[in-house]
Order: sequence, then C-alpha cells, then structure tokens
Amino acid sequence: MISIILPYIFTIMILFFTLRYVYNIETKKCAEITDLWEFKYIKYYAILFIIFILLFFIFYPISLIFLHKNIVLYTLPLVFSLVFVLSIFKFLKKTKGNECTDSWEKKLLKIYGIIYVITLTLAIISLIILNILNIRK
Repeated sequence: MISIILPYIFTIMILFFTLRYVYNIETKKCAEITDLWEFKYIKYYAILFIIFILLFFIFYPISLIFLHKNIVLYTLPLVFSLVFVLSIFKFLKKTKGNECTDSWEKKLLKIYGIIYVITLTLAIISLIILNILNIRK
C-alpha cells in the first residue's frame, strides 16, 4: 500500500510547492507573467489535481474499479499531466531571466518536469517491450 501512496504524496507536495510559487508571483503583481496561459494552466491544474488525488484516496476501492473499467477516465489525468509538463517547460522558457519568477520553486518545477518526462519515457519503453514479448508468445 505504501508503494501506491508514496508517489501521490510526492506529487501533492510538488503541487503545493507549485501553488506557493504561483501565489508568490501573484503577490508580486507581475501582470506579464500572470497573464500567460501556461501560468494559469499550472495554477488551475495544481488545484484540481490535488483535489483529484484526495478524492481518489477517499474513495479508493470504488476509484480502482471505476477507473479501470473506463479507459477515458483512466487516461484523462495522463493527458492533463502531459499538458502540465509541457506548460511548465514553455513557462520556464518564456520567463527565463525574469525577476518575478526567480526562486527555488522554479528550479523544483524544472526538476519535476524532467523526472516526469524520464519516468513517462521509461514507462512507454517498458510497455513496448512487454507488447513485443507478448506478441512473440
């Protein structure tokens, strides 16, 4: 059970740091940053995904049955997460050198994005390998 919960706890922590980062930028009143669609997507994604994870664990047994039977609901968080990571990289590129966005949370977002891309790539490679092995049987 701990192996299931740990990645979600890690994700919630990252999302809370993301919200803190967003709040700090908003309090600096940097309109050129807060008007970016990437900034808004990062903000609302973090809020909604924290709620999604908490609801998933509150209704854990029901969630597993429901998500595994409905492929759309199973893959939807993955799609939103991919857009989240892409928006992180676009946001980092657009705000490079901007004083409003300089903080350790910005570096954390970059590291999170890189880890997510590496993890996703390894997952896709392993799925391809498993499919190839299943085809040969």
